[in-house]
Amino acid sequence: ESIKYNAPRHFNTQERAITTEDYETLMKINFPEVNAVTAYGGENLDPPQFGKVFVAVDLNELDRLPQVKIDQYYNFLKPRSPVSIDPVFVDPEYTYIQVKSIVNYNVNVTRLSTEDIKTITKSAILNYAELNLNNFNRIFRYSKMVQAIDNSQSSIISNETDINVMKIIVPETGSQLTFDVNFRIPLNIIYGSDGRGYSISSTVFNYKGKKAVLKDDGISSIDVISATTGQFIESVGIIDYDTGQLQFSNFKIDSYVGAGIKIYASPKNKDISTINNVILNIVEDDIEITAVAVRA
Repeated sequence: ESIKYNAPRHFNTQERAITTEDYETLMKINFPEVNAVTAYGGENLDPPQFGKVFVAVDLNELDRLPQVKIDQYYNFLKPRSPVSIDPVFVDPEYTYIQVKSIVNYNVNVTRLSTEDIKTITKSAILNYAELNLNNFNRIFRYSKMVQAIDNSQSSIISNETDINVMKIIVPETGSQLTFDVNFRIPLNIIYGSDGRGYSISSTVFNYKGKKAVLKDDGISSIDVISATTGQFIESVGIIDYDTGQLQFSNFKIDSYVGAGIKIYASPKNKDISTINNVILNIVEDDIEITAVAVRA
């Protein structure tokens, strides 16, 4: 399959990089460590950057490109590019999908336990992700994943599945930070019974000596909220629901648990597409399955 895909493209490029597809083909053929690659013209960015082709490379087992690899790839592509075009390498940007599913299954037609159903369902979701995501320029199709859950075991009658998009930030602790988190898709505006917004949430972190989480106010503010009492602590940013961009300012985190802080957002549309250097994926830690036994 790899030969069928790459051979005609390699012939067409003739070791020259003219179109963005040429850049992708040359990288795939000449560097076996490349898991995925995409290229796009700087004229498509906002603001435009003319005379540049941006190349995002996802390497096996690595989230970022080492400088030695950037130099190697640049030295390979530059002589093959038009004189006026400069290849620029950028790291992949990862967006994850959190899946919460209530799965109803008929106990009259199976001897499987609730835990068995949960395991089978989770495997079906991960298999969907492996086949359809974890690459550039992919689209998450909500109905296809829901169908994969229903088809994973004959006893499953139905499922009620919710999704969120998720980004991981790794902030420097003890410093006043200003940074953006951009989901690059429209976000849903959700209000709780307390009148607060619930489009944005996060894992727990320590803030001014308190355990806290992030919430939005349903208007434009990103707030730090006590994880124990739910009380407002401080506003630390603004949110644009139409573009999915979160802008943080003067955000000083004392500490957090794990590899980073996960920020969740509710997408306006359940089908999610990516552009440029964004890779979309589902990982096991962000799948939550509740199996419900029914008699039908």
